[in-house]
Amino acid sequence: TNLLHEHTMSPNSHHLIKLQHPINLKLTLLCGQVFRFRHFTPQKGDTYFEGSINNRLFRLQQSHPHELLFTPLSVHLDTDSPQNDSKLISQFFNLHLNTKEIHESISKECEFYAKVHPHYQGLQLVSQREQIWECIVAFITSSNNNVGRIMKIMNALADRYGNTFHRVDSDQVYHSFPEFSILAKEATEKDLRENVGMGYRAKFIMGTLQHIEKKGGIDKFIEQCKKAKSSNDLIETLMELPGVGRKVASCIALYAFDKTDVVPLDVHMLRRANQFCYFMHLPASDRALRQKFIKTAPSDKISLNDGAMKKVMAVFRKIFDENAGHAQLYLYASLVGDFKKLLPETVQCELDQMRKKVLLEEQVNETDYADDEPPKKRRRSS
Repeated sequence: TNLLHEHTMSPNSHHLIKLQHPINLKLTLLCGQVFRFRHFTPQKGDTYFEGSINNRLFRLQQSHPHELLFTPLSVHLDTDSPQNDSKLISQFFNLHLNTKEIHESISKECEFYAKVHPHYQGLQLVSQREQIWECIVAFITSSNNNVGRIMKIMNALADRYGNTFHRVDSDQVYHSFPEFSILAKEATEKDLRENVGMGYRAKFIMGTLQHIEKKGGIDKFIEQCKKAKSSNDLIETLMELPGVGRKVASCIALYAFDKTDVVPLDVHMLRRANQFCYFMHLPASDRALRQKFIKTAPSDKISLNDGAMKKVMAVFRKIFDENAGHAQLYLYASLVGDFKKLLPETVQCELDQMRKKVLLEEQVNETDYADDEPPKKRRRSS
């Protein structure tokens, strides 16, 4: 377990959680898992984050990777207590997980991953199971979008339709994420498009509201999702929502429903699947798909149809099993935004050389294997 769960209270209402394994707040909160945390870097004092977890506003700080300091900034008289807040934050950051053991297991399965992981230590997979509706809206909004703009849209939506709460540290207020019932009753496509800034995604949000209402409301829809027999079944259910393709559905399954065997695939993850030779785990019957990866440079975009995407997701599951979602998070962060700069150029070059070596050793070409003979599994060259 990651959590020693010792919280102490000081006169200024700070609470301390001591951690068994380190967390990096910047990596975790700004890499595209959640979209309502803001990063503050004052000239004096430590940097900190402010954002909501299940509509409770917190300030989060760290003076040490093995410590997490939180300050409640909103008043919820029905649930206010250090114990409740600590439990909520611990659940959100998945502090019960032994992340050291998880990443050691992933590194044993893939030597490529073992080269990337040390440069992103402390990146934690979060759980949004207490704010599933918010997560659904966030990832519908994420379509063809960037993290900064998604944050702006999500906060604008809260300001316009959310409940108002007073901050305990100032005269200012903050707004909770709007309840499903409020949006279903009050939101219009025109308002979401023009005043919230959703653009074409507004019609998808309105369609999603209507679809879920027909299912009996958000609580019944979530219950239906939780009863899905497998992660694949859950993804198919989520893909019934307007504007939700396989990638968005996979994000919701991973972050809202804790389906850690799910890997959201986009252009970034397909590049990693190519560079790290994960296509080698495709069955021989998928020779054409294997060759498409081999003939595409890892730096180039590779386009796949939905059927091929499902096959690549199955490869991630085959290699990493229940840890596939954890592996995806690190590989994704190493390719996007400012975080990709954390991976040294020397390591990137080493990864390229490792790929060439794997392909040479396996002598990959379309005549290597009989149709009924899968490629030999490599333990550390995944």
